[in-house]
Amino acid sequence: MLKLFRILASLALFLLVSSPASAQTPRRGWSVAIAGGPFRIDDLAGTPLVPTAQLLKSGHRTAFGVAATWVNNAGFYTLTALTLDVGLGIRTGGNRAELHALIGPTGILGGDSDGTPYVSAGAHLTVGGTRWISDRVGLTAGGVMRVWLGTANSQIAPSASLGLRFRL
Repeated sequence: MLKLFRILASLALFLLVSSPASAQTPRRGWSVAIAGGPFRIDDLAGTPLVPTAQLLKSGHRTAFGVAATWVNNAGFYTLTALTLDVGLGIRTGGNRAELHALIGPTGILGGDSDGTPYVSAGAHLTVGGTRWISDRVGLTAGGVMRVWLGTANSQIAPSASLGLRFRL
């Protein structure tokens, strides 16, 4: 997992320093991202690769985001769950790239193959970046650290993602 975070951090750094062919005017507003990556659940469910969808509202220096992650894992127990992260935070960046950091509540709702419910709430810290490759399309990478209150046997759940972001 640490190796994956290093790879994503290297990719994010590359995206921030390279120059684009377009995307000359900074645009703020709504964007949607479709991404995927590893998501640590707990010791029994493991760390599956999962899809994530994120809606982000970028202001001049502020950001608001909602992210949903679908977990369908066949680890020691088959787990099916949906997580939802809502966050407020900061945004920085220029014409070519932007970074955001969000903090807020998170929740998971689902169950595993033996009937055990996965229902919990907690808090999350999301840090991500987008390198705009055109006026409307960008490559995005990020990481999330969730702290669950009352899950099976792991209270901290990191995840990472890589995908595409589209300006609306």
